Amino acid sequence: LNETGGTIADVSGNNNNGSLINGPTYTTGKVNQAISVDGVSQYVSVADSASLDLGSTGGVSLWFKRSQNGGSWKAIFAKGPASDFNQNYSCEFSPTNQILCAASNGSVPTWDGVQSPASYTDTTNFHHLVFTWQLGTNGLKLYIDNVLVAQKDLPVTPSGNTSPFSIGSG
Repeated sequence: LNETGGTIADVSGNNNNGSLINGPTYTTGKVNQAISVDGVSQYVSVADSASLDLGSTGGVSLWFKRSQNGGSWKAIFAKGPASDFNQNYSCEFSPTNQILCAASNGSVPTWDGVQSPASYTDTTNFHHLVFTWQLGTNGLKLYIDNVLVAQKDLPVTPSGNTSPFSIGSG
């Protein structure tokens, strides 16, 4: 992503540009600039696109740095509402600062997620998060700083939806 004013430009070639909602600010990132969100109402919204509806295999990689800890669930990213089983995939911080990443096919019995066993409360350093999924045994995987911290079977193919992809929505 490249930052240009009130828009986040997608450099992947998929034209999945994002809009800054409720005033996120630019800050120094791990590589170039980053977006700082308040964890309450600020986020980046990317319109629905078939290229964001991932199927039986996929993954998301990002750098994060926390500015506050605890309190309530805080979305890192989500394709669909993070609090809803109709999401395609998401990662969020729990009230106890653990990271939960999930994939769903849109119904309650087939939502699955992996959660970090440790809490992440460091507000000084950037950390690298990778969430991958592949249908089958140990198909859901969560890596933090290049270490596999959780894995679980994925019995269903995550379904697509018409929801936007959001980064940082509270």
